[in-house]
Amino acid sequence: MIIIYTDGASSGNPGPGWAMWVVQKDKKLHRERVKLEYCTNNEAEYLSVLHALKWLITNHLWHRNEKNILFKLDSLLVVKQLNGEWKLKDERMRTYAGEAHTLAARLEKKVTFTYIPREGNLADELKYEV
Repeated sequence: MIIIYTDGASSGNPGPGWAMWVVQKDKKLHRERVKLEYCTNNEAEYLSVLHALKWLITNHLWHRNEKNILFKLDSLLVVKQLNGEWKLKDERMRTYAGEAHTLAARLEKKVTFTYIPREGNLADELKYEV
């Protein structure tokens, strides 16, 4: 199984931010982050998931023989919305969630989104890198 840790951060909420993700397969790790021009914290959390999904699609060798992909996020809002447990009231969040489901379907794997505390999120440490 592949585990994807994602985290988003916004300075000023809204303001400039980061989309960060860590891909873990066995003992192999891939860490990446992307600068975001202007976003809220919730948008940064969604954009982290979207960037990670796009990375997976481009780097298919990482998941070629895998059946399951597990996303671990410290945003309860994003997890509950992506799992259909909470309503998507904001139009931008509906757009992000729809894109996430479309990208996940392209992987042709079982993609699961689960909540973890910030302390267990490997992607959280990427916001401190210079």
